[in-house]
Amino acid sequence: MGKNDTTKEPSPHLSKSQFNRWVKCPAQELAIQTGRHPKQPTTLPMIIGAYVDRALSQPETLAEWVEKPENRDLLYGKAGKYADVKRADAVIERVREDAEVMCLLRNGTPQAFVEWRLGGSRWVGYLDGLHEMGGLFVELKVTGRPLAESWQSVNGKNMKVPWYAGYWP
Repeated sequence: MGKNDTTKEPSPHLSKSQFNRWVKCPAQELAIQTGRHPKQPTTLPMIIGAYVDRALSQPETLAEWVEKPENRDLLYGKAGKYADVKRADAVIERVREDAEVMCLLRNGTPQAFVEWRLGGSRWVGYLDGLHEMGGLFVELKVTGRPLAESWQSVNGKNMKVPWYAGYWP
């Protein structure tokens, strides 16, 4: 039995990151799951994701959360906000400008657990916002590439392809 990476509550499912840790070192992951391993340091992607989530779902508590030393040290340097935080601020503003997305985040089920079948396999996950009646959802992820196109090797040749070609062949 795994623990949900976001709530640390017991879960019958493993996340992708938990699975990868099991593959890398089963003994270490068992120690993590049973509470016998020291807390893992927070990674920059995790703290940025928490920052965006907090800014959109609990904006009234964002300033207090940012001021916690364990968060501030990862978000700010001597010259101010790190570039990743500035990029996250742009994402937050873009989401706030989208009335439909904000409506789904405010009125839908936050961090909704979902399961589905794809290719004969059962998949599970969490969505940032789910409006079950309308069949709509919000998932705040970024591809990491702000470009509309990128260069990739296709059949041995470098070609400029749409950004989604790296995700859906």
